[in-house]
Amino acid sequence: MTPYEAQSIEIARSALTASIFADVIAGIAVLAIIAGSILAYFTLKAILEQLKAGQWSTLLSLEQDMAGRGERFHELYKKMKASPSLAPDEEYNAAKENYYNTIDRLSSLVLNGQFSQSELKQDYQDLIKETIRAFQPDFGAGTRYRKIVKLHNKWEDDK
Repeated sequence: MTPYEAQSIEIARSALTASIFADVIAGIAVLAIIAGSILAYFTLKAILEQLKAGQWSTLLSLEQDMAGRGERFHELYKKMKASPSLAPDEEYNAAKENYYNTIDRLSSLVLNGQFSQSELKQDYQDLIKETIRAFQPDFGAGTRYRKIVKLHNKWEDDK
């Protein structure tokens, strides 16, 4: 064997070794990418679950706020109905506005897709319908509570 052939064989062996080494490194890189992708998937899944839980926590807080404000408003409304000589005062008007604002906020969240319409429709359709019927002058043309009216009309049209 000539020195040139021996040198060519040695170069081929070192190239083969380098190729195997590069393949091993590439394989490790592929495994790292796969592991990273799996980790990213589970992390995103956990984040989405936390967001969903936070969303329902927000709804619960809004419901509690709406119930408290509704209770106060209806209490003042009953007092006014019991004494027809009483005119609506600042306290009554503020309680009414606060109550309507919470319903309007809920309506806006539902209309914007923050909460499932089908789930909340069961719970709030009657409340919204009865509020609009009982206080029609507050929900006529030019009302400040357009989201309530819009959600009411949407739910009525979906029947």
